[in-house]
Amino acid sequence: MRFSAILALAAAALAAPVAQDATGPFALKTISTNANYNGLYVAGYHVGAATDLAVLSQPSSGLDSVFRNFYFNTTFSGGLGEGFLVYPIQANTNPIQLMAQLNFDVSSNTAPLYISVQPPIYDFSFDANGHLLLTGLDRWYACITQSAYGPQLAVNWVMGSGSLDGQNCEKISLVKA
Repeated sequence: MRFSAILALAAAALAAPVAQDATGPFALKTISTNANYNGLYVAGYHVGAATDLAVLSQPSSGLDSVFRNFYFNTTFSGGLGEGFLVYPIQANTNPIQLMAQLNFDVSSNTAPLYISVQPPIYDFSFDANGHLLLTGLDRWYACITQSAYGPQLAVNWVMGSGSLDGQNCEKISLVKA
């Protein structure tokens, strides 16, 4: 297939409405043994062209649509219960499907969660209690993460069971709310 055809298909998928077999909208909320990190909500924080960092924020009245904007799309899972986290935004008059993905860096064992137009390379799932998992694991952390606009409290995935790379992080779980 020609590269231009692939780009056209990708653009069409991004502009399409949320798939019929997607559940949502819902919010993602933290659970933590540390009261300072418990009950926070995930929201997109703009850091670049069609790219948001998944940051944690206190709930605010009137901002429900900012937090309750996730969908779980299982279109391509083959019935396995896995899928993409989709975060649609409105750009002018065209909806854009942003999808959750991790940004891996070989210098760290933590990977920030981004919401971007780039297609994800892995699937998420939810357990029976609504906990967000990746490959069946719950390794989510709230970490101070450097962004284009300075440090932000963001959602990160920790690879492996070793100690963290000296970042200011606290163990959390993410659940549907």
